[in-house]
Amino acid sequence: MFENNNNIKIASSKNPNSLETMTYKTIRHYTIVFAAGVLPVRKKNKKKIFSWENCEELNRLADLNRKINQGMTLTSLRNDFAGLEKSVFEKADKIAVLKSELAT
Repeated sequence: MFENNNNIKIASSKNPNSLETMTYKTIRHYTIVFAAGVLPVRKKNKKKIFSWENCEELNRLADLNRKINQGMTLTSLRNDFAGLEKSVFEKADKIAVLKSELAT
């Protein structure tokens, strides 16, 4: 029932790229992946329904979900990665310069 309601909300969305629709798509994806047993998790308390212990992969997905909920898009993620990559190259260049100065 929950999955059907999600699919209906996604299909009836006027803007397929809206934050609300993307949230429903994310929920649908998590539900499918979790039900398929793809994410490695274990029960902390067998008597409680939702008592899963997060593994490292789930923590990364939760971080990504928080970013999506904060309005992050693929474009903004790409821009962030490009900035980080540029920073890494600049630091690598500085290290190379310092190494050459030490060698002389």
